[in-house]
Amino acid sequence: MNKYLRSVIDFAVVLTTIAIFSILVNLSLARIKVEGESMEPSLFDGQYVLVNKLVYWLSPPDVGDVIVFRLRASDDRTYVKRVVGRSGDSVEIDLGSVYLNGEMLSEDYLWDKSHDDGLWVVPDNSYFVLGDNRSSSYDSRDFHFVPSSNILGKAVFIYWPIQEWGSVHDF
Repeated sequence: MNKYLRSVIDFAVVLTTIAIFSILVNLSLARIKVEGESMEPSLFDGQYVLVNKLVYWLSPPDVGDVIVFRLRASDDRTYVKRVVGRSGDSVEIDLGSVYLNGEMLSEDYLWDKSHDDGLWVVPDNSYFVLGDNRSSSYDSRDFHFVPSSNILGKAVFIYWPIQEWGSVHDF
C-alpha cells in the first residue's frame, strides 16, 4: 500500500472516530445558557451549563434536582428549575415556607422566600418546580406542573464563565 493511500485511510479513521464521539456526546449531554435571575444564587444569568440527558432514563428526578425542561414539547425555550414535588406529592407554600407532604423543606440555598401561598397536588407523570430566587421566578406557581416527557435532563456542571466552573448543587 502506498503512502498516499495509507494517509487517506488514516485520515478517514480519525474523522470517523471524531464523528462517532461527537454523536455520543450530543446524545448524552446538552449545553444550555441560563437566562434570567430565577435560579440565583445557585445559577446566574449568562452562565452555561452541561445537562445530563441520560440520567433520568435510569431513575426519575428527585426532590432537590435542578432540571432543564420545556413547558410544552413543541417549545424551543428551555427552563431551569429545582424539583420540589413529584407525582402524588402534596406541595404547600405557607408564608414563604414550602411543605412537601406536610413536612417543611430545608431550603438553605434561598436568598429570599416568596410570600405566595397555595396548595398543589402533583398529578401522575408530573413534577412541581420552583426557582431558587422565588420573587423573580416563573415556575409551577404560575404554570402548575411539568410533564415528565418535557424534561430534557439534569443540570450538572457550570462550564462558563470559566472562573465559575463547578457542579450544580442538588439539595
